[in-house]
Amino acid sequence: MGTKSFKHTVWPKGMAFTVPNTRVGRKGKVTEIEFEGQETPNFTEDYGLDGVVPNEDIAIAEKEGLPDPVLVSAEFTTELVALDREVRTANLVFAAGTYDAGSKLQLAGNDRWDVAHADSQPIDDIQDALDTRIMRPNTMVLGHKAASKLLRHPVILKGFHGSDGDKGKATLSYLAELFELESVWVGRAFFNTAKKGAAPNIVRAWGNHCALLHLNPKATPTQGTTYGYTAQFGPKVGGNWEDKNIGLKGGQKVRVGESVREVVTAADLGFLLQDVVS
Repeated sequence: MGTKSFKHTVWPKGMAFTVPNTRVGRKGKVTEIEFEGQETPNFTEDYGLDGVVPNEDIAIAEKEGLPDPVLVSAEFTTELVALDREVRTANLVFAAGTYDAGSKLQLAGNDRWDVAHADSQPIDDIQDALDTRIMRPNTMVLGHKAASKLLRHPVILKGFHGSDGDKGKATLSYLAELFELESVWVGRAFFNTAKKGAAPNIVRAWGNHCALLHLNPKATPTQGTTYGYTAQFGPKVGGNWEDKNIGLKGGQKVRVGESVREVVTAADLGFLLQDVVS
């Protein structure tokens, strides 16, 4: 992308599935068609953090053979920027409001995957959801707890072991094979929801849900169909410079950041199974 502003095309659902008259007479005119989509304007936003490293800390580290505090600061701020991006993505992909009424199902009671009950049938839940999509999802995204319970569910384990055995734990590759998916991702990140100065409240970024998405890595803002993607303006930012206002002896300021926008371009290519575990 050469600019922060961009347009992504929303294609009409029926366009690729409406069959025109393709028959051509010996001297007839070939039917003309035009692919028309709705251009939606958008723009990337800047996200970044500064790290502050006093020159005194740098001198002590050099003298005592400790890790370079400038590099440590750069690594720490990079991880925080990446964590912020993951939290935004989780909030978007696992938000009920991202999906229309026919593209989500909320489980409750004995239907949930962490309940030892005959009504708990995760294979049926997932397969039925896959079968409803106009373009079959190729990716499964699970919160950590949902993945942990699904991989140990008796119904899954019986198939994994090829017997009546329902103890142990299946693998993510087995889930991908079972549901004919290209990949299965598990969100395991934690983050602190408390305001600065308050006692930490550490929670998981990805909730107790399961999203089934059709992702096309070759899609661009104007070509290809995909559930969503991240638009990026330019490369990631990273660097450091002298700042005389840090402490008495000055220091180094470290900056890390990126200009991105997480976009859902075709929510109906996804299905959200909500609250699959308690």
